[in-house]
Amino acid sequence: MTSPVFELKRTIEFDFQLGDDYFPMRVEVFQDIANPNQFRCRIWKLEFYRLQPTFPQDSGGEPTVHNADEQVWIDWGHNLSNDYQLFTAKDSDDALAKILADVKQFLVRVTGIE
Repeated sequence: MTSPVFELKRTIEFDFQLGDDYFPMRVEVFQDIANPNQFRCRIWKLEFYRLQPTFPQDSGGEPTVHNADEQVWIDWGHNLSNDYQLFTAKDSDDALAKILADVKQFLVRVTGIE
């Protein structure tokens, strides 16, 4: 059995701030090419990570390049109240609206502000 094939339909980016923390976010909406009412969503938060390159290495096998602070998109979907691996919507606008409503619910939950 094979899984559905999804096509990227929408990508949006936005920023929000919670207290002193600033969150650049990206939402990607995918549509099942065989079933136009089935969608998948990925939501990402941009974070800084301190990375240590593995190569190049010296003769003792130690990296010769210093650590670098890099921005990396990390999965943020676990913060939402629903699982968006497979869900139904009328179209990509409706799918995006569902996800953004869930993001808003998260913000209300953590801030207590409507």
